[in-house]
Amino acid sequence: VKKWNILWDENMTGYALSEDLDYSYRYVAAAKAEGMKCFISGDLPFSHLASMEYRITSKKIAYVNIINRAYLGFKHQDKPKYWLAMAWTNIWRILEHFVKRRNGWDMLYATFLVYKYQDKIRAGKLAEVYGEILK
Repeated sequence: VKKWNILWDENMTGYALSEDLDYSYRYVAAAKAEGMKCFISGDLPFSHLASMEYRITSKKIAYVNIINRAYLGFKHQDKPKYWLAMAWTNIWRILEHFVKRRNGWDMLYATFLVYKYQDKIRAGKLAEVYGEILK
């Protein structure tokens, strides 16, 4: 990690999952670039001792989840296939949230916000985006 200068991306705050995905993705990419066999697996258990994930509102979780995933897309996979997969995933996640009577409207609105703020999200100005939408 020190050799490859992999640090936590401080643009994503308030929801640990996106930060973990970004960190893991960069680690795997750096390891593969040096010819190492490395992959991401969901088989390893972990816990966040200080995570705020279950102590924030469902509205904020929806916004942060969708916006952070878009940021990761811009950062790592800014290709049409990624965005098609992201749109497909968002559609099904939104439908799932409506069916389970969760925050479907928040998920739908968060998807709209990605398009509205895509320049700021692409630039990593997530604090500005969150400041504007989570008033």
